Amino acid sequence: MNKVNLSLQTKITILIIIVVLISLFSTAGLITRWAVNNLQEKVETNIMNIAEMVANTESITEALDDKDPEGFIKNQIDRIFKSVEQVDFIVVTDMNRIRYSHPVESRIGQEFVGGDEERVLEKGETYISEAVGTLGKSLRAFVPLFNKDGDQIGFVVVGTLTQSITEARNQIVFNITISSLLGLLIGIIGAFILSMNIKKELLGFEPKQMTQLYIEKEGMLGAIHEGILAIDEKERITLYNESAKKILNIEDDDIVGKKVLDVFPTSQLPEVLKSGEAEYDKEQEMNKAHILA
Repeated sequence: MNKVNLSLQTKITILIIIVVLISLFSTAGLITRWAVNNLQEKVETNIMNIAEMVANTESITEALDDKDPEGFIKNQIDRIFKSVEQVDFIVVTDMNRIRYSHPVESRIGQEFVGGDEERVLEKGETYISEAVGTLGKSLRAFVPLFNKDGDQIGFVVVGTLTQSITEARNQIVFNITISSLLGLLIGIIGAFILSMNIKKELLGFEPKQMTQLYIEKEGMLGAIHEGILAIDEKERITLYNESAKKILNIEDDDIVGKKVLDVFPTSQLPEVLKSGEAEYDKEQEMNKAHILA
């Protein structure tokens, strides 16, 4: 199998894309999990707050205690239902499970369906449950209703269909996915620009080409009998060859990067650098060696 030789630019681009991809989708996964859990908690808190509000509405408990002959409970619940969000039904029933309110008017007067109402009827508990009713599977908050004497006269259940919760979850996942894909696109563009800049800084050379150039340069410097010593614009030594090492009696192998005057105090290279004019056949002493430079 032939080995695929990728350019440095391609390798850098792929690496950055992989890092961005892993980072984005790891973060997206955590955010999605948090958002979905937060949605569940928000829905539960919302339906419980509304159920407790209804249970604490004195006019509703009084009407239920009187068997609500004028249909007051339905009208009151309808007004409340229009003013709240993330709720699909509010049902008030008596101790015989008979409904006094329901989104479907024809089901008022019929028995409550779900099978999860035993705790509120038998023990007067407040809780959240998930069950299948006449509207479908839902998350429901149960709160007991009491009259002025403290006797339980029924319960209120406020619910959100699980289908509504699922749709909200799907919308969250969709939004996060779109944001992640947009982030990935930006990451790809950024990776391409960065790799282009790196290649530009390397004058378009690939690593193998740079290695080859270095080997060739070292070979050429080693083959020259004259000593060569070079500095940069900050007067730091950038290179020297073996001939320079012998001629100038250089014992330290780690002089590259050091100030030339720290190594060779009598060097004329800084003056040439400042003047910008070449000098030829100048006799000078460097490191106790008399040379013609």
